[in-house]
Amino acid sequence: MVCTNQRNAALWASRQPAVQHLTNPENLSKQPRPPLSDTLRPIEQSNPTSPYILIDSLVGRTEKVPEFINRDGMEDFISPHTINEIFIDGVVRFQMRLVSKTSFQFMICLDSKLNASQRAAAIAATEHRLRELLDQKRMSNVTFAVVAVDDLPVDPKTRKFRLIADAQP
Repeated sequence: MVCTNQRNAALWASRQPAVQHLTNPENLSKQPRPPLSDTLRPIEQSNPTSPYILIDSLVGRTEKVPEFINRDGMEDFISPHTINEIFIDGVVRFQMRLVSKTSFQFMICLDSKLNASQRAAAIAATEHRLRELLDQKRMSNVTFAVVAVDDLPVDPKTRKFRLIADAQP
């Protein structure tokens, strides 16, 4: 698979049924690669016998869907797209870590230029926005903690950032 868009230029993967693996063309070793869970937009092949396919762009990433028990005892979810569209002044990156069907941690990285008062305001604004989202979904029973961290590492197995992940024990 070859990606032609500048952001993901020069990515390749072998064509396999049901599973695709990306790798850099400079590193064509036979090392196993994690399966591809991204949604890609292919370009029509000029050479249909090629073992590679051209990719125009990355359309989206498959994310875990957070499911919670709402105040009525029913299971419901929050769309990853809704979570991804949370914008809070001073928050530069975040991750939802699922603890249980009724709780989660919301890890945030704050702008390093914020003073103590601005940091507290960003954390409070994040708490307020999350509570609004939960209340809209009848999830006032769901508890969460907003935790400021210095960094949010990528998944060591896939080397991809996960917006929604299981809480670490």
